[in-house]
Amino acid sequence: MAKTGFQINAGPSLMVLAMLRERGRYGYDIARELEELSDRHLSFQYGTLYPILHKLEKKGLVKGVWEHIEGERSRRLYVLTERGKADVERQIEDWTKYTHAVQRVLERTGP
Repeated sequence: MAKTGFQINAGPSLMVLAMLRERGRYGYDIARELEELSDRHLSFQYGTLYPILHKLEKKGLVKGVWEHIEGERSRRLYVLTERGKADVERQIEDWTKYTHAVQRVLERTGP
């Protein structure tokens, strides 16, 4: 593919980061809410979601915090770091520009 003026690393990682912009979430909630927000067109299998979260943690974009609530099983809450907040906004801006550029090409070609 030709080089673009955008740095696009979109896909599942961007969706996870975007879902954490509002507040911290548990992995299960991320998967469930993504499915709901996409009208059931997108879904994360847990074998896909947790490696993404771990990768984002390794990059310093997300921090996982164990919550221990008495009488319940421990759960890991994922939140954006300051670096993650800046990164997700940049990625969303790049993704928006990219999709608009693709849309213009599609509209100007074909019947």
